[in-house]
Amino acid sequence: MPWLDVTEEGLREKVEFTKRTIHNTRVLGAKYCVVHPFLPMDMYEKDDPEKSEITWKTNIAVLKELLQVARKEDVVLCFENMPMLPFSLAKPRDIMRVVKEINDD
Repeated sequence: MPWLDVTEEGLREKVEFTKRTIHNTRVLGAKYCVVHPFLPMDMYEKDDPEKSEITWKTNIAVLKELLQVARKEDVVLCFENMPMLPFSLAKPRDIMRVVKEINDD
């Protein structure tokens, strides 16, 4: 799978793959599935506010979509921060912002 495919088609492919992963988490008898932030623009946003906003909105939308699947499968999603500091979802405070925005148990 081309993980760095930043096209809309590439993003949809990754989302569908992640949905299957959530399903397989349940099939394997696991309760938790760790997901990484999606990178709709490129690996590093280089402090570009426009790219950061697109990344933010994309991740909120994708996570809400994945949460619907996770609820159906009775799986808990764990959202992992990434260690690349130029990425807008790298810091714990950024992950907390996502958690608060989604506001889901």
